[in-house]
Amino acid sequence: MKQLNEKAAAVFGTLMDAMTRGCLQVFNKPHLPLALDNIYDARLPLYGPAEVYHLCHHFIQDGHVVEDPSMFFAVVDNRQKSGGMDQLIVIPVSLRHDGRYEANCVMNDDEFVSFDEQLQNRHVDFAESWMQNIVRHGYLDRIAQDTPVQLDEDDTGCEECTAF
Repeated sequence: MKQLNEKAAAVFGTLMDAMTRGCLQVFNKPHLPLALDNIYDARLPLYGPAEVYHLCHHFIQDGHVVEDPSMFFAVVDNRQKSGGMDQLIVIPVSLRHDGRYEANCVMNDDEFVSFDEQLQNRHVDFAESWMQNIVRHGYLDRIAQDTPVQLDEDDTGCEECTAF
């Protein structure tokens, strides 16, 4: 299983740390909104307990919410033990982009049991590039402003999420 490099994992960890009630929305016009949700608990071979997160950009098209790109990640967060982002293990498990969906793993109940190494490597490359773009487009700066926004009727966020 290949995981995100430390720099990309740190970006993901910063998004996780901004979450409340299991979700986060970042509105950073003119770019698409970014959403992160904690979906469910799972188990990863070699790592044990993990949490599955969903990260996506979203927009409304013909009255429907469209997520593109959209990825699921299995995350083992050992930062409580040591405090550093180097203790955050982030493993992409699926990618939906440009109308195509790819899962690089097989699950049995709540446990990941096998991974397609070649496909997972492509998903890691995509996710690391996406994390760079999240930084480059100012999403983390928006969060750092620490000024939650009020959602309006054009936004697709939930009322429970922290929105920046």
